[in-house]
Amino acid sequence: MKWEEFHDDWWDERRQPQPGDLETAWDALWEAMPSGWTVGKPQQDLVSKQWTASIVLVTGGTSRIGHMPKVVSAQAPTEATMLVELARCLVAYSEGRVPK
Repeated sequence: MKWEEFHDDWWDERRQPQPGDLETAWDALWEAMPSGWTVGKPQQDLVSKQWTASIVLVTGGTSRIGHMPKVVSAQAPTEATMLVELARCLVAYSEGRVPK
């Protein structure tokens, strides 16, 4: 998805970071993340040059067979774009929609 094509109803255009604005992108992610979720460290794949990160719902207790954790992941060409995409997917997931 190209940055110019990114748009979703929940997204306020004034908050949309530019592709190099990491601080604004992190702010958008923290704002979208409900309590109980934990974000992993963003990583860049050296072959594809894509950034990726995941957010996992942390539940109390120990893991049991048949109980998979809830995970939301995103991948994009820049770290800022990936963080915004992750926030968008998390909002969609939180509203019961499937992120596109």
